[in-house]
Amino acid sequence: MKHGGPVAGVAVRNDGKRFASAGLNNVAKLWDAMNGREVAELKGNRYVREFLTVKERELTFANTEVTYRNTAFQTATNNHNTQLERVKKATETLAAA
Repeated sequence: MKHGGPVAGVAVRNDGKRFASAGLNNVAKLWDAMNGREVAELKGNRYVREFLTVKERELTFANTEVTYRNTAFQTATNNHNTQLERVKKATETLAAA
């Protein structure tokens, strides 16, 4: 059975029908113990994937927060402008009276 690099660990199912091998080349393989054939392969560094998943969540949160704050700022600006218009009209009315 070719793993494609040095094997760092092996785990066997309780029933002995399958086993997994983990290599130093960031490849894990699942094997059929009866015929020695490869059943599945997982490539890549698990920790890198987990790190990227966390960073994607953080980016989604940050984007949501920025959108929320922009909306709140726009609402506050609109309210401020409305108040300025009211003060301007009140001042004009008072001056005319």
